[in-house]
Amino acid sequence: MSNGKKLGVKSKVSDNYLVTGNDYEKFQEALHDMDNRTVIIPVRNPESMRIHCVIAKSDKEHASPRFVVLDPMEMKDSILLSDESIFSAEKCNIGRYKPTSEVFLSLQNQIKEIEQIGFFLTVHDQKKIIVTPSKKFLTALCQRLETGTLAKGTNIFAYCYLASRCVQAKEFIIIGRKEEKDSSWVKGFHAASTRYAYIPQHFILRELQNFQENHDVTTLGWELSNYYTTIELIFQDKTVDMGKAQVKLGVKYSLSDVGTSSQTVQPILVYGDNSVLIGKSFSSPHRSKKTPEEIGKELVNAIEKQLPELEAKITATFKKASTISVGMDEQEKIISKIMKMIHTEKVGVRRKQYITQNCPYFPTVLAAFQWLLQFPAMYPGKMGYETRNYFKKAMGEICTLSMKELEALTEE
Repeated sequence: MSNGKKLGVKSKVSDNYLVTGNDYEKFQEALHDMDNRTVIIPVRNPESMRIHCVIAKSDKEHASPRFVVLDPMEMKDSILLSDESIFSAEKCNIGRYKPTSEVFLSLQNQIKEIEQIGFFLTVHDQKKIIVTPSKKFLTALCQRLETGTLAKGTNIFAYCYLASRCVQAKEFIIIGRKEEKDSSWVKGFHAASTRYAYIPQHFILRELQNFQENHDVTTLGWELSNYYTTIELIFQDKTVDMGKAQVKLGVKYSLSDVGTSSQTVQPILVYGDNSVLIGKSFSSPHRSKKTPEEIGKELVNAIEKQLPELEAKITATFKKASTISVGMDEQEKIISKIMKMIHTEKVGVRRKQYITQNCPYFPTVLAAFQWLLQFPAMYPGKMGYETRNYFKKAMGEICTLSMKELEALTEE
């Protein structure tokens, strides 16, 4: 893992944008850059929005797609029943944007995404703001306008309905990002109610500082995308013996400022360069009325209070597991029993089969644990963020199996 590496995507507003690293200073820089490019757009009058709906895609002759501009106040029965169309070139609400126009020049690098999703917005409040949709934005916008789920793509009827719902919609906010701080357009990543309490991501640095004051801390790694941010810290002063090896305790902090998740902290166990989730997680919702400082203090205290008990439990589990011998003919049975004792429902059948079929010889249950704890990082297949978390949580449950469960592993 590098000190701060972009993985394959150049645009900072891409849905697939991801930066990773293990340098804490680079993490701080990445957070501040994200916050500086994040924009909160109040939509006080949803009926003043305009939905620019794609009705024909760009081609060799036309750089711009063909759009109709939907005005919520015009979305009435008469648009279907009237002999005269409300859309015309004279009214400037249908056609293609000229390559030299301000709108086209602003959006030319986003055209393909706009065509795939089917629209972009202009929000008319104190000034006109161009908002292009991320892949998840339409779902959030539908929730705010209470339309139910609408499919992405070229569908003028769906977007006419969406526009009609703006007339009676309540005020809401759009959370977006700019490619650069001075970009002329915003990419929308979330639409939230006015109760949503936006907290800039760099605020977590204060909370992380509390852990740094309480422990000898190093950074295992961090990830930052347009949908989530995570960082894992190792507490070098919190070690547990695992046979001849040592593991360390630490904490994972994850958050999202676009509604993907709450601010969440959870203890982790670090074995080599790998981590698994252990113990209880603690979260604070985005609608909390508490100050960021109060939230941070509560989350830090919740973790600190849990650490001594976890340390004792893990020590006891590993000590007992080291005394349970496993014969050559018992390998597969032991692994299968372990997998049934932990929550692997969301890990997937194929991954569980891979574990059973590829586990090397282990003379004791503790040796099996040592291999399984590395597995989330070793698995060769692709895993999304949520699946990887399920995997890490399931493997982390191994560390606190009870004496009764450990003894049951060798029972017939």
